[in-house]
Amino acid sequence: MKLGWDSKTGLNRTCKSWRNQNDPSSGYFTFIIQLDGLPQVIIRGGSVIKNRAGQWYNGRFSGSDPLGDTAVYSTKFEYSADEVTYSYEARSSLFIRFELSSIGDVWDEGKKILASGKSPEAWGNYTGSDGCVRSKSQICGNGEGFEAFGSVKLPDSSGQLVNVNKSTEECEVACLENCSCLAYGTMELSTGGYGCVTWFQELIDVRNVLAENGQILYVRVGQVREK
Repeated sequence: MKLGWDSKTGLNRTCKSWRNQNDPSSGYFTFIIQLDGLPQVIIRGGSVIKNRAGQWYNGRFSGSDPLGDTAVYSTKFEYSADEVTYSYEARSSLFIRFELSSIGDVWDEGKKILASGKSPEAWGNYTGSDGCVRSKSQICGNGEGFEAFGSVKLPDSSGQLVNVNKSTEECEVACLENCSCLAYGTMELSTGGYGCVTWFQELIDVRNVLAENGQILYVRVGQVREK
């Protein structure tokens, strides 16, 4: 199975849901790699994002352990000028079935691995769409710094600035010098090494996950708390 974009052919591979359990014609949901900003896997219902797996890091999408390697199959993420793709292959001659259900859940070998909530009606309760408000509207030029929040799924990176040639330290300096920069994090390059991504808009869809699945988000604060 392979998802994503091939620049040489112009092909963009996606996974489309059935209309319902008995009708295999195209349904409402699409499982895709979103290319706006840092590539991330999402489930889209029409024009609305219903679920986001996070960015690729340490062999899996952050915040989504089931989309990494398993005993049954191995995964691969390619991020280059030629292609941006996510794929997995069986480790043996086994046949693997990958399915996007009519209600927007991803299933692999009969096991749900990526869902949009406990029920279709509850999706909105898990998005945190209203977000948070800072106690101070602007934190800039007054001795501020960054606080590290570990084991989290990084925010939605749609439209954010991606720097593939900056180290984490360089990213911190650049973010600190820009009053509009809210946070930064580390991205993994498929060619080896790391770059960084910086957020200048709202920090959307951040949540705590298991330590082995999460990343560190460095958030701009007025005063760094002592450990």
